[in-house]
Amino acid sequence: MPQLKFDRVQLDQLLRAGKKKSEIAKLFGVSKGAITHACKELRAGVCTAVALEAGHKIAANHLDAVAQL
Repeated sequence: MPQLKFDRVQLDQLLRAGKKKSEIAKLFGVSKGAITHACKELRAGVCTAVALEAGHKIAANHLDAVAQL
């Protein structure tokens, strides 16, 4: 696996601060495409974490709905 040229946590902080992807790319010395790719990975990671955390609640509600039938 290749060495990361920038920190994903720092990337997230810069995005939340309102920096543009092109500004962040210049700051880290990478292409805008690399930043875009990392942003997609961050979103996928967040979605996965949310789904895993909320999964048991969804399953419990579904089981209750089936029991009510």
